Amino acid sequence: MDINTLKQHHQIIENIEHFNINDLEKLNNFISKYNGKTTQYYVENIQFHRFTCESFEYLIQQINAFRNTYFDIGPFVNKNGLWYANKSTENLENIIGTLEDVVLKQQKEIEKLKQQVAQK
Repeated sequence: MDINTLKQHHQIIENIEHFNINDLEKLNNFISKYNGKTTQYYVENIQFHRFTCESFEYLIQQINAFRNTYFDIGPFVNKNGLWYANKSTENLENIIGTLEDVVLKQQKEIEKLKQQVAQK
């Protein structure tokens, strides 16, 4: 490991050290309520801790890896850069719905681009 990687790990751990363990349920509820958002969205909108993108993703990774330690919190799934609480089929339906929205938006954009190309 090079010195920059060590410094980055140190900064992540320093950030997580200030996380109040009693806020895990708040974190779980926030991600569940606002499913399908980016890391940046959560970093900017979570009010109970000042995460960095790296520290947020590190904590999520720890929650997912150590299921017994973080019992009843998470797990969380990242699909195409968007985070989802992975607790029920309802969340799976939310993932599908979000991805359908993305596909529809992309299809509209493709149609617009085709029309622009046809006009030239």
